Amino acid sequence: MTIKVSYSVSALIRKDKMKVNGECPLYLQIILNSKKLKIPLGVSESEKDWDNVKKRFKGKGYLSLNSRLDKEEQKIKDFINQTISAGHTISLEKIKNYVSQKNLHDFFTFFEKIFCERKFQDIEEGTQYHYKLLGKILKEFRPNLSLQDIDLNFIQEFDYYLKESRKTGDGGVWNKHKNLKSVILLAKKLKYIEYNPYDDFKFTAPKSKTHFLNHNEVEKIKNLELNESLDLTRDKFLLACYTGLRFSDINRITRKNWGGVTGTVHIEMQKTKEMISVPLANNALKIILKHQQFKKNDEPIFRGVSNQKVNDMLKVIAEKAGVNPKLSFHWARHTFGSLLAQNGLNAFEIMKLLGHKDLKQSLIYVNSTDAMLKEKIKDIEFFNK
Repeated sequence: MTIKVSYSVSALIRKDKMKVNGECPLYLQIILNSKKLKIPLGVSESEKDWDNVKKRFKGKGYLSLNSRLDKEEQKIKDFINQTISAGHTISLEKIKNYVSQKNLHDFFTFFEKIFCERKFQDIEEGTQYHYKLLGKILKEFRPNLSLQDIDLNFIQEFDYYLKESRKTGDGGVWNKHKNLKSVILLAKKLKYIEYNPYDDFKFTAPKSKTHFLNHNEVEKIKNLELNESLDLTRDKFLLACYTGLRFSDINRITRKNWGGVTGTVHIEMQKTKEMISVPLANNALKIILKHQQFKKNDEPIFRGVSNQKVNDMLKVIAEKAGVNPKLSFHWARHTFGSLLAQNGLNAFEIMKLLGHKDLKQSLIYVNSTDAMLKEKIKDIEFFNK
């Protein structure tokens, strides 16, 4: 006896689950013999462009999303039809299990729920931002993506998309590939995939460009009249120029790290987990004392602001000071290293102060400007007698 089965699969926007920002989550609604199952798609959109009759969004801006809805609906319909054709009974529980298994191989589910949750425990906020940006760009490039879709052809097309469609620079392209390769390596290690397409796709890091400010440019920033929020950003940046500490470490300085007036900051670097001791010269000590007031021993002296927001404010400060408009927080660490070299410290001393593990990292600051080289040549009698 053949059991009659009636079903429908359609997209559904859940206005009853509207978020604070006004967006509503999208679901797939499966009705099987008058019983309903709603499956979240992990996407939220404003309901203003939703066509409740066609169950799709209106407008060209939704082509990719509508295409994904088509594919998600069709996959479930195919599963139902194939199950029935094989002579098996179909149930909402079977459909739910199928979707759960399918999601295990969805790239974005793996990326967000497995890779990021593991990786973000060990990396600082600035690096987390680059992985989040990678996820956003991949969703723009291929909204419906499974781990099995990532082959050599996909990597080549993604490379073209970055260079030609997004006009991403060499450094940005290299960074996206480096991060995506890390995701794929974990997927292979956990046996979600068998093949790493980066075995057959080579990409090289662009030549490193070390950006730093000279003494006069630092003084221009120091002497600006700024409002409270820009002043706070300026003080963080200057303290990094005077100590060489990274953004993540500047934000974690407390009284315990410098002990009042000992003249040295002792801190475990968040990036490397290594202890570092940096002497506090007068300019650095003044900034710390300014922000230490009314703070408890274990309370950070600076309030937390994201790296991206700080870099945005540094662009404003750079414009006011008339220095390089590409200024970012990491320039401070390079400025510290460069000014140390310009004032006679050797690479070994710079390596100790910056907490580098490899001397090569510190050598980039030694003889780092044409002016420095010119002065050194002038001081050698052999060339000038």
